[in-house]
Amino acid sequence: MNLFKIRSLLVLLITILLNCNLRAQTSARLVWSELVWASDKHVVDTDLVRFKNQWIMACCESTEADHREGSIRIIISKDGLSWELLASIDSPIAGKLLSCPRLTVQPNGHLMLTAVGIVSDPQAEVPLPEFGGTVQTLAWLSHDGRTWSQAASFGSKHTLLGKAVWFNDQAFSYSRGSVCGNAKTVWILSTKNIGRELHAVYKETFDQFFPGNASLVFVDDLGMCLMSRVGDRGELKKGMLGKSKAPFDRWDWTETDSNFSSPNSIMLADNRVLLTVGMNAPKTCKMLCELILESGQFTELLELPRTKAHSHCGMSLHDGHLWISFETIQGSKKCAYLAKIRVE
Repeated sequence: MNLFKIRSLLVLLITILLNCNLRAQTSARLVWSELVWASDKHVVDTDLVRFKNQWIMACCESTEADHREGSIRIIISKDGLSWELLASIDSPIAGKLLSCPRLTVQPNGHLMLTAVGIVSDPQAEVPLPEFGGTVQTLAWLSHDGRTWSQAASFGSKHTLLGKAVWFNDQAFSYSRGSVCGNAKTVWILSTKNIGRELHAVYKETFDQFFPGNASLVFVDDLGMCLMSRVGDRGELKKGMLGKSKAPFDRWDWTETDSNFSSPNSIMLADNRVLLTVGMNAPKTCKMLCELILESGQFTELLELPRTKAHSHCGMSLHDGHLWISFETIQGSKKCAYLAKIRVE
């Protein structure tokens, strides 16, 4: 072996060792966590964005813990500690479900809110008598978080869309079926203009499991989709990590090393990917983890305080810290908390 090859191998070995060392040094420290929103109803399923130098949080308020009916509250804070109600958004059909709020800041500086709703559809072949209508993801737009447009359909009926994520000049969203016939099917959808029709760039139907919630994140030109899944009896199974490159019409899926639910991910400035997931073992909790991109493995960093629910957590970066909104139980009611976390 010549000297050039030996040097090349040494450089490769040193690079691998340095990368492993950097991963081992990733740590997260809880700075504080505070109750930020409670009511006489259950406050569940939060999301969080930094918008015009303020925090905007969306959460669902419901009389039932499983939020089969509910309204979306938009609350605002300058410091993360003192919050006030900015807007309330009700279902287009009175008394029907409105849940799973997701916030996205668009490239034009406007806010988009999406939520799962129930709409009337007398012509539907597969109605949902339990809810009295058809599942439909809805979208609202706002320039200030206070005044919102009328609800508009976002995606197809009988499907549940995840949070919209912008990559270059396109918005992408993960979608999964919600009724018999499409419950094992997932789509990756895209649009260049929110408010126009989404189109599917990828579709796949799985055989051995039901796809759950998922989170999309883009690192350079690599798209990744972290998907939870359940078995035929509703049990949590090990999640899946999908990877794809533009135009994102082909995805390769590998099994992760963890059972989890309700993933949400965020990319740091150095391309590390952090995520929040719900876990059942060794106990039920919400965990902040680092996702090792090459292997799909999780490194557990921090357990969020007082969490037992498997609902979605909001994540945002600001002022050198990671901010996470999450639901927890305060007395007999669920309510919204905010955590400020230092990641190094």
